[in-house]
Amino acid sequence: MKLLFYPRGPQKKNKIKQICNYLNLGITNDPQDEFDIAINWRGAAWHPRWPELDVISQAGIRVINHFCTNVKKDYVDEAFKAEFGYSSLVDPLSYNGHAVQKSNRQAAHDGRIIELPISKPKPDHVYQRLINNKVEEDTYRDIRVVIFNDKVPMVFFKNKDVSIRFSGQSSSAHVIWPSEFDYFFGPDLIPGVVRFCKRIGMDYGEVDVLYCRDSRRYYIIDANKTTGNGVFTMFTHKVRNKVIEVMAETFKKEFL
Repeated sequence: MKLLFYPRGPQKKNKIKQICNYLNLGITNDPQDEFDIAINWRGAAWHPRWPELDVISQAGIRVINHFCTNVKKDYVDEAFKAEFGYSSLVDPLSYNGHAVQKSNRQAAHDGRIIELPISKPKPDHVYQRLINNKVEEDTYRDIRVVIFNDKVPMVFFKNKDVSIRFSGQSSSAHVIWPSEFDYFFGPDLIPGVVRFCKRIGMDYGEVDVLYCRDSRRYYIIDANKTTGNGVFTMFTHKVRNKVIEVMAETFKKEFL
């Protein structure tokens, strides 16, 4: 079988490369080639619908993430609020207290804590309430939920030292398997994330969630449909291979 990536092909750093290798899937980014399934593969926070993928879909070929064209942080928060009933973002002109200023675009990792209100918000930035996701002294946790359609085969705990709290790096990471979900999460988190992904059109990708110790609420703060494999460096060879195997088998079951 062959998978069309459009408009761009995946990079070595993307988890989908390991999935394709495990399943012996061929890869092309030329829509004139023969292929069995397609995926909308563009890392930008926003992009237009590709007419080429519309034609492919109309021909009866499945297009993964066909309608996922917007993962800007303000849009992500809008979809999150629609599912969970509350928002992570605040009005920088009227909110009183500390907040995180961050770029509205994808993978900027430029968050910084500032005091609000301010008189002039920075263009193309959002202002997020300062979520207390501390798990230990000077250690904060990002929760990354892996999604394949309505299946969540695993969740990553990405622990970060305070010095890299808003970066894309991790100090350590752990895999949480479905048998452990009830222990670590409330009953509404995983179903809520699945509904959120349906709302933004993301069939395959990963969602970043923070748990606030103060409010005891979960906040979806980001969605990524062209995920990297940086977290793999935190795992042993055995764990990494298991993660790839489970991801690949879930991909096969859901999409092939």
